[in-house]
Amino acid sequence: MLFMDNFTHSLMGAALAQGAIQYRLYKQSQRSKATPTTTASPETTTATSIAALPMMVTSILANNFPDSDLLVTAFMDPKLGYILHHRGHTHTLLFTLVQPLLLLGALWLYQRWQKTSWNQADWRWLFGLAFVGGVVHLGMDSWNVYGVHPFWPLNNHWYYGDFVFIIEPLFWVALIPWLYCSVEKRWSKNTFIVAYSLGYIALFAVYFSIFWYPLFLLVVGLSYGYWVLKRKSQVTRAWASFAAMLLILGSLLGSSAWLKTILKDALHQQDPQEKVADIALMSYPSNPFCYQWISVGHQTQNKDYVMRKGLYSFLPRLLPCPDIISETTATLQDAPRLVTKIGGLIGKQQIFRRPLKELRDLKGHCQLEAAMQFIRTPSWKITANSFFIGDLRFDRRKAYDLAEFQFPRKPRMCPTLRPPWIAPLTKDGLW
Repeated sequence: MLFMDNFTHSLMGAALAQGAIQYRLYKQSQRSKATPTTTASPETTTATSIAALPMMVTSILANNFPDSDLLVTAFMDPKLGYILHHRGHTHTLLFTLVQPLLLLGALWLYQRWQKTSWNQADWRWLFGLAFVGGVVHLGMDSWNVYGVHPFWPLNNHWYYGDFVFIIEPLFWVALIPWLYCSVEKRWSKNTFIVAYSLGYIALFAVYFSIFWYPLFLLVVGLSYGYWVLKRKSQVTRAWASFAAMLLILGSLLGSSAWLKTILKDALHQQDPQEKVADIALMSYPSNPFCYQWISVGHQTQNKDYVMRKGLYSFLPRLLPCPDIISETTATLQDAPRLVTKIGGLIGKQQIFRRPLKELRDLKGHCQLEAAMQFIRTPSWKITANSFFIGDLRFDRRKAYDLAEFQFPRKPRMCPTLRPPWIAPLTKDGLW
């Protein structure tokens, strides 16, 4: 599935809940010290008294709830329906206002069924976690190349972060040591140990040809985890996890933004007549040095559509990034090597070039119009009776992948319930 994995969303939800629980316990202990002779308040200093379990469950559910749109896509076209409705209306800021009401309504029914009660402070925190969980989910989904359109219905454009891989093991490395120390159940601790181990196994699988890089991450990660485990204060562990997350995000975001500047300059130097409208970056897991990149633009003279693809490393000699997309359905031609001032390309630059008029002449085809509401880096091939349209971001093999379609020239069935998302190429003037 091409969305931020739900284990990471759950992990983030658990971290937010744990931070909130620790903060509430800390404030209660401070009040108890300030008024030691008073009788116990409705909020005592135990985790049970502050509805810790409901807070944890609410936060984890809230951080996954926007992906409930997958229930809708299950009843639609498995490909066209998926790309139109996943990360759809439930992945908007408007829905983050609705989400707490839905979750708290379910909690209220659960409370009535269990014949329990929570005080007003508990409900305020539950509402806050339900709201923040939706916002955090939306933010995390915005970090990768898939994109989101958070401002519906005021703005239906897509927004892309292009700096985090869909599954990011470094987030697990940053959060799991703290959460491991915060839980008591043996099954919870074992779950964290398994996930922590799987993160490193995945890195070794991706970078098996560059053995030193995952080994380096293993040493750094285990050293960090050991340091966190040795801290006696949960506050120190929490702040260390928060700082580690900021460091990871800052490194990935900074390298992505820098690379886009490098590539725009290099592409202009290569062909001043080529206007670059967009650059999509497919990041590598736990790696701010490697990126698959795709540029989309057109020739200002002959109006040809030009799309280029390559593999870039900030440290090409030290870290020759593995090519994780070796084959494509799109027909790409080798192009002259792109010269960058910093770092360099691994392997060849490839290019897709066709008259832009070919794509524009297909406007009005209802199935294509729907697909173009998602496709950011289109390639196409036209025959007498049909045509192929695909998104190079997700073109990883000769067989058809996500967002790759063979449509008849005359539409057979127009998709229903089309959302209002604006085609990514529209704001670049190519569609």
